[in-house]
Amino acid sequence: MAGVEVVPERREALQPGEQVGVRRAVHSGSRSRSLRVSARRLLCELVTGMAAAHGTTAEIDYDAELPVTVTDPAETAFASDTIEQLWGARRLAAMLPPHPASEDFSRVLARVPGAFVFPGARPARLSRDEAEENHSPRAEFDEVVLDDGARLLAELAVRRLTRVRDECSDVANPGRRA
Repeated sequence: MAGVEVVPERREALQPGEQVGVRRAVHSGSRSRSLRVSARRLLCELVTGMAAAHGTTAEIDYDAELPVTVTDPAETAFASDTIEQLWGARRLAAMLPPHPASEDFSRVLARVPGAFVFPGARPARLSRDEAEENHSPRAEFDEVVLDDGARLLAELAVRRLTRVRDECSDVANPGRRA
């Protein structure tokens, strides 16, 4: 999944409003499609191989419900720049390679350019390697990031609306330049 991920960095103590990172990566739709095809092929090989190892067969009904989430590079930069301006460059980190996940938001991004932002909520006492995946029943979350997430979404909305207002004003008043 390409996009922007906000993740807490490891610290001795996580203070409200501190140490959030952004991970950024963009990949093309063609790479996404080839990744889906490869993943499907490998899954089929794995399942049929496991069945054969146990002296049986397997029938696979694979349904790719959601497309890979692909973010817009300009919108990813817009979100990253906003985060950097809010909290500084120390809170930005690259998300490489892209995360090859699907998400229902992928249907929105297929129609409207945007970025997928992950507000990381890993407790500061856990390293990235120690933390469970978000969907694990053992996952732990630090709710201190809720304030930063709300602030980020509000700031993105204000900046986007301001930009649209300015663009509309420029169209209505072509002689006016700031």
